[in-house]
Amino acid sequence: MKTISTQMLTAKVSGVVDFYGSVSVMREDSNPTTINHLQADSPEGMEMGHVDLKENSDLRRKLSVECNISKDTDIPPVLIIHGTKDRTVNTIGSTDLYLKLKECGKEASYILIKCRPRRRRIHLPSCFKGTGCFH
Repeated sequence: MKTISTQMLTAKVSGVVDFYGSVSVMREDSNPTTINHLQADSPEGMEMGHVDLKENSDLRRKLSVECNISKDTDIPPVLIIHGTKDRTVNTIGSTDLYLKLKECGKEASYILIKCRPRRRRIHLPSCFKGTGCFH
């Protein structure tokens, strides 16, 4: 068995891939199929301590990725992938994140996959072809 030297290993993150991620709760329609979206018993409300997030914009900002990025934030390159027919998480959250990353001078790529619902299988290599995201 070949031994790998620990000097060759690193925990450094080289990049982030956000694939259909729910990244923001700043907009009322960010999770259209969650009936109790932003309420205390919603997934995001429970995450923040069973709080009604409609009434607490400070906690909404803490939970939303785009509100926590600045020019000084050290962040590796980000690739965001989202399907245009996703009815669970609105693509506007991914768009807001991408725009914030670019506004702050961060390396980011955004791929909107047309007509792809959330649960459908996507052939990833064809999605990345020509994007320059992976070498």
